[in-house]
Amino acid sequence: MKRDLKKFGAIALIVVLCVSFAAPSLAAQQFTDIPTTWAKDAVEYAIENGILVGYNGKINPDE
Repeated sequence: MKRDLKKFGAIALIVVLCVSFAAPSLAAQQFTDIPTTWAKDAVEYAIENGILVGYNGKINPDE
């Protein structure tokens, strides 16, 4: 019983870590105007670190 609980805890931890590592890349993909800007890398960095937030599916980096 204890062994099963430890196994479940380990699997749950692995799943949480995998999801948390995927979250920043998924967040960067939700904006439609990022691939067209010259500052793509900087904008993605700002989004991943919570510095920049867009609206209506766009960042509007040229405005």
